[in-house]
Amino acid sequence: SPSDAEALGRLLEEGLQGFELAIHRDPYRLERPGRGVDAPFPRPEDGDHRPPQIGRGAKRTPGDDSARDGAGPGADARPGRLAARGRREAVELTLAVVVVLATSVHLLRFVRIAWYVSLWNDEVWSVVRYSGHGPIHVVTHYGSANNHVFFNLVNALTPGAGSADPARARWWSIVAVLAMQVIVLVVFWRRRWYLAGAVLFGLFATSPEWLDLTLQARGYGFLGLAALLSCTTLWRYLEVPRHGSLAGLGLVTVAGAWTVPSYLLFAAPLWLLLLVVVRRRAVLVAGVVTAGFATALLATSG
Repeated sequence: SPSDAEALGRLLEEGLQGFELAIHRDPYRLERPGRGVDAPFPRPEDGDHRPPQIGRGAKRTPGDDSARDGAGPGADARPGRLAARGRREAVELTLAVVVVLATSVHLLRFVRIAWYVSLWNDEVWSVVRYSGHGPIHVVTHYGSANNHVFFNLVNALTPGAGSADPARARWWSIVAVLAMQVIVLVVFWRRRWYLAGAVLFGLFATSPEWLDLTLQARGYGFLGLAALLSCTTLWRYLEVPRHGSLAGLGLVTVAGAWTVPSYLLFAAPLWLLLLVVVRRRAVLVAGVVTAGFATALLATSG
């Protein structure tokens, strides 16, 4: 009868409205009066599933997300955990900034000393005997261990190569030391290891023996920078094995060995360790090519 049809239509309309309201509140939990709970869709914690949508092209609103987040039994704890994590990171970052600023005072004090204090014997010898004679002489006349070839080459290519002015002679050493400090912070802070990066920064910045050696007008600053870059590029390759990281490791290995040949005592075991760990042909090929370039440069300088 017409009355029965109208009643059935109203019943179906009410049922559909209740179904849409249940999905709108929580698409993963559907309650029907008198029939318990149905959960035909997997919850996010069971895997990476997209929540079902009502109708084609339907979009969720921010209100929908907040309503759904409050439906699960552990939803109230999640914002608290995120807030606690944010507070811990804020405290760690604050402590890291304090450590960096405090230790930078000691670092800048040594940089100022290197900028003004006159050169000592080995520094003067490097300028007068090597870099002051131009790049060709630096590359082709190794002479003695005091010729840190790559450093003296960069110095010889810079205007004022023959000057014994402390700021001019030590300029590239100062740049190398400050670059090391920046790289330490960038590498660690990008991973949100704020305090660890600050502690390593502080260890470099407060070591008088280290700063006295690396800020000289010789190649020790370049050597330290090469060692740090070798470690960071190797670390990057272990995270994401790309040929660019191997190329970077090869370049800094050659630069370090061309500065002080004994750098190979550090670099060779590093390459060997990498080969043993990853066992990839690309590492073996890159290591052999690097060794060939380093040997050729050292032979040319001899």
